Amino acid sequence: MTLRDDVLRYVHDTYKTKPEFLWRRFPHYAVLRHADNRKWYGLIMDVSREKLGLQGKERVDILNVKLSDPTYADVLIRQDGYFKGYHISRGNWISVLLDGTLAMKEIQSLIDESFIVTSKRRKKTWKLNRVDHIAITVRNIDTSVDFYTRILGMEHEVGAGGRHALRFGQQKINLHSYKGEFQPAAKNPEYGSQDLCFIIDGAIESVKEEIASKGIEIIEGIVDRHGALGPMKSLYLRDPDGNLIELAEYGKKKK
Repeated sequence: MTLRDDVLRYVHDTYKTKPEFLWRRFPHYAVLRHADNRKWYGLIMDVSREKLGLQGKERVDILNVKLSDPTYADVLIRQDGYFKGYHISRGNWISVLLDGTLAMKEIQSLIDESFIVTSKRRKKTWKLNRVDHIAITVRNIDTSVDFYTRILGMEHEVGAGGRHALRFGQQKINLHSYKGEFQPAAKNPEYGSQDLCFIIDGAIESVKEEIASKGIEIIEGIVDRHGALGPMKSLYLRDPDGNLIELAEYGKKKK
């Protein structure tokens, strides 16, 4: 059993692909093609080693695959077992040796990527609308609740299972205690690593005075910034865990 055979078995079992032998002159060239759009996602060939810049004239099997990232392709062709696409040099095609230099698992991964890259693109039927809520990890629930309710005016609510949340407008922040008691959660939950921006209703100057009057240090501002909707005025403070809190006001629209 050769790696060529392993590749053909893999594409048959995974993608129901039957190889196509299109050239009498090259009876061992096997095209791997999508059933729907008829695009190639692979081409197995046997070529002389010297044509790949290797020593020897014996023939060796190679597999052409297409990658999504040209930078990644450039990195791979500097490594043993990879070459610029032979016979298919345009785009992000590369050639892979099927002589044991590369493990089958690695070859399978390249086949999978090539299959995806050359697949028929489907029209997207959805789009993102808005942020609904975020979750932050805190050292102490009570301390964080006090800061966000007393200093920033959010509403505290406790839901099913003792889940703590802070609500404002149409959004909310879920609070997880370190290192995260609710799953699924972020892979590396940590406190003090967030950078959060909140848009205010009112004058940013008044907000600065009120925050300072409550004994909270303003670490920067009022400064000009550019948010999702355009220019804004911002000031910065930190919550009890050291997260950076940005409070911002968009300028009035000109009539």
